[in-house]
Amino acid sequence: MGEKPRVILRLQRLGRLHLPVFRLVAACNHSPRDGKHLEKLGTYHAQPDLNGVKHMSLKVEQIQKWIMRGARMTEPVMELLSKARIIPPHPLRYAPYVNFFPTDCTPKPKLQKKSEKADTA
Repeated sequence: MGEKPRVILRLQRLGRLHLPVFRLVAACNHSPRDGKHLEKLGTYHAQPDLNGVKHMSLKVEQIQKWIMRGARMTEPVMELLSKARIIPPHPLRYAPYVNFFPTDCTPKPKLQKKSEKADTA
């Protein structure tokens, strides 16, 4: 038989082109991303305002109720709720690449062009 329907907390995309606004909803895991949902739980404005602040409004009690009932969350929702300190920070799925630049920063010798090699020989 098929998988049993479960409740999942996820983001619905609203807004317009290049100006996304997301709505946090509790929905059945079989429904499409922007489809039918069970309850609206908050909004998240992904674009920062003039002061560089991203706005988020959440119904904390309703979110905690769904989590207590066993609702699952998507990765972006986990990140948002951990930033809002509703849930503890979730572990990273991958280790951040700390050593981006090599420790030896000495410049490499430049390669000579074929015409320069002929002049020196």
